Amino acid sequence: IIPKLEYKYHRWEGALEVPMNYYYYSFGHHISNESDWLASPSIRLRWNMIPSLILTVRGSMRSKECDIRSLYNGFILTDYRTLQQGMDEYSIGKGQSLNGTLMYRNPSNGLFGNVMMMRSWNENKFMSNSLFVGDYIIRSYTRSPNKSDVWTLMGSLGSNVGFLHGMAGINVFLQRSNSTMLSEGEHTNYANQTLNTTARLNGRIGKVLN
Repeated sequence: IIPKLEYKYHRWEGALEVPMNYYYYSFGHHISNESDWLASPSIRLRWNMIPSLILTVRGSMRSKECDIRSLYNGFILTDYRTLQQGMDEYSIGKGQSLNGTLMYRNPSNGLFGNVMMMRSWNENKFMSNSLFVGDYIIRSYTRSPNKSDVWTLMGSLGSNVGFLHGMAGINVFLQRSNSTMLSEGEHTNYANQTLNTTARLNGRIGKVLN
């Protein structure tokens, strides 16, 4: 179910969406049967600044359904030295995100570009835990409310290349995440950063080669 409300006024556009999902789980072990109505409201504002430039801002809140693949008794050997212990409690997570996108299109001059920045936050009741026992690594979930956040920046720029009858451009993706895990029973903060840059060129040489 996705109730939606839209509004337009001159160069402004707005939309409110409230997707709702119903989940029912019937478990065969000691965890009781569970049912949930999960709503993920979001609001979007768009400003058509000029015909070739559009600014969009979007905010959302979401509830993440339980990962039922993690609900089991005992351990699973995932490789020759790692044991994964299952969870024994039904749990859902929460998250929020805020992003802004600026898009530029100028077909007459063959120039296109966009940039998007997003910040997201997540809340979970369980934290992953790693424990070394002899030659083995035991990974499990420990009940410990925790938060994580992610910064994402991505953009692209492209331009027509007349003599090739094609386009050249560049894509950039930058992401940094901050989170917490348990290692040997100790809370450990860690960050992960990713940067990808890709250049592209396509076109046609003559009537045969592409």
